[in-house]
Amino acid sequence: TATCSAGCAAGFNALRGAACGTSKLQAPYLFPTAAGWAKGDRGILCLIDDPAGHTTGSLKGAAR
Repeated sequence: TATCSAGCAAGFNALRGAACGTSKLQAPYLFPTAAGWAKGDRGILCLIDDPAGHTTGSLKGAAR
């Protein structure tokens, strides 16, 4: 099942249409490196991924 950071869970739930903890999809995220942070980067990028393999198109509404 997927795990989400607190900051990404709401977006994942809305995109997929169900709670993050019930999904077979993954919800990794990227955060600034130490060098990026030192330069003022504070952005976090939330992702959605299928560990079963490559996907084509959107995972919006994917009920899995």
